[in-house]
Amino acid sequence: MRAVALVGLLILSSFGTVAAWQPQTQSGETIGLLNGNVDSIPIDQMPQVPQYGFWMLTREYPVPSTWVHDLADAGIECWSFLPQSAFHCELSGHTPLQLEKLEVNGMIKMPPSAKLHPDLLPSLEGKMTSWMMTEGFGMVSVVLSGDELPEDIHHRGDIEVLYHNYRWATLEVRTSGVHWLAGQSEVEWIEPKFERILYNDVADGVIAADVLRNATRMAGINSAWNALDGTGIIVAVADTGLDNGVNNTNMHPDFKDHIVGIHS
Repeated sequence: MRAVALVGLLILSSFGTVAAWQPQTQSGETIGLLNGNVDSIPIDQMPQVPQYGFWMLTREYPVPSTWVHDLADAGIECWSFLPQSAFHCELSGHTPLQLEKLEVNGMIKMPPSAKLHPDLLPSLEGKMTSWMMTEGFGMVSVVLSGDELPEDIHHRGDIEVLYHNYRWATLEVRTSGVHWLAGQSEVEWIEPKFERILYNDVADGVIAADVLRNATRMAGINSAWNALDGTGIIVAVADTGLDNGVNNTNMHPDFKDHIVGIHS
């Protein structure tokens, strides 16, 4: 059984047309998405036919920690948790009656508009500037609903897969390709490819590096430090929750053997 990824997602939605049978209802569980809420369809209002693909399944709050394992035992893989009591799960012919026996009290497909970062379409339309993005064309990051790309993605001329690993992919897309991706059950989130920036000014404020590199100010603190100007000093601000505080085999592999010293 695959491990369940409990991912806190940045999902927006204006809740437009959804390619699924979804009657008007106000009695389902509320799923909290970043741009608003959507109500699930009560399970007893769903037609008794096998359902496939990815659905947001809800349960009465609070959700027992064992529930997702019960779903997995029934052949339902759940990947993302959506507050306050929903999971984004893949169905393989399960009927609403079968789901109800598993304590599912509502279900709904994720609307295509819920999958789009708010800067994405404006950037492709030339209404705003984003990194690696020009009018009609750009590079995007994608979070998948599971760990597989949509089946026909490699046959499209408006999408090129640059990278895919587990639930994450980097794509070159045209505007038409973005709209197609948003309509695919296998896609959960699409956003512009953001530039990575080192916020050294934040670390500088924490460690007061401006003092360390100023020999006059250092001498003012202690006259014996009059020759100190910060040269050769290596500093870092890090969350030690990733390690055990000792540079040994238990150290997180990203840190192991790259540590000069640990101080707290």
